[in-house]
Amino acid sequence: MLLVGTALRHVHGSQCVLHAFQDELRFLGIQSSPSFVRSPNGNGCVERFIRTLKELLLWFKRFATVDDFDRALKDFAHRYNNHWIIGRRGYKTPAQHRRSFLVEGGVSYANTCVNNGILYPACESSECG
Repeated sequence: MLLVGTALRHVHGSQCVLHAFQDELRFLGIQSSPSFVRSPNGNGCVERFIRTLKELLLWFKRFATVDDFDRALKDFAHRYNNHWIIGRRGYKTPAQHRRSFLVEGGVSYANTCVNNGILYPACESSECG
């Protein structure tokens, strides 16, 4: 129950509503938080993150093995979370913002499914921009 108190914002896609996925969330102590139907801004944060990931990593680098890709993706996530300063978060890194948000007793949301064990950038409201 490492993630008790964490909510995962996700779309209504088939992968996210499967019983197996929902069972895994419950097992991990994560609250399921589906985005609003026909509300495209609900995915805005993660869509922008995926574009950034593609622009800065995936479009210019080739990986010899799956392990090379896994290492590069984890390195990117670490750099993004700990060194990337984001204006809409008060010019803080995602890690700084998450810590300050959790100190205030809030719940962190990620606007997508977990992919390869990585929780993508948190978005605490439906207004992500």
